[in-house]
Amino acid sequence: MKTIIITLVITLIMVSGIACKEKSDLGEKPPSAAVDTEMTAQTVCPVMGGPIDKSFYTDYEGRRVYFCCQACVDAFKKDPQKYLKNLPAADKLDQKTSAPDAE
Repeated sequence: MKTIIITLVITLIMVSGIACKEKSDLGEKPPSAAVDTEMTAQTVCPVMGGPIDKSFYTDYEGRRVYFCCQACVDAFKKDPQKYLKNLPAADKLDQKTSAPDAE
């Protein structure tokens, strides 16, 4: 009886490993390993590159952008396009994809 139970457990482990391998071969990640890069939080000032202080921010095109100091807020407001490339993917406001035209 112990042999049957051990054999079943080993078989289940092997089958689950094969299922995960098949998903990785298809380019899919198991749910526990999925990372949503669109939800990357901003942790670095886009102007100076240092850690942000959430008391310094501005709202730009409906998004909140954080900075390390007031001087960086002022610099960003003067030329936002210069600093947008330094934001995480979710905060890159100038990179909007357009939908194909419907025919």
